[in-house]
Amino acid sequence: MSKVLSKANSDIKIIIETAAKSAARDGAFATDELPQFLVEVPADRSHGDYAVNAALVWARALHRARLPKHSAVILICREPTSTALR
Repeated sequence: MSKVLSKANSDIKIIIETAAKSAARDGAFATDELPQFLVEVPADRSHGDYAVNAALVWARALHRARLPKHSAVILICREPTSTALR
């Protein structure tokens, strides 16, 4: 994996983890200890630049049938001070 791709992967993961911790503090989740998730480049590039399975992994851990569609995007929007979004 190239350094640029590795850095982008790491940045995406940090943004989502930070937003999830913030949401947990606000009471959106029953726990602030959520399982690890993957950030990957999809095999089919028409599916976007990155794929994240956080909502699927966390729904299982939180004993919910599913989290709202685009949960990660919702979480990221809750953290507008992220430097990666500027």
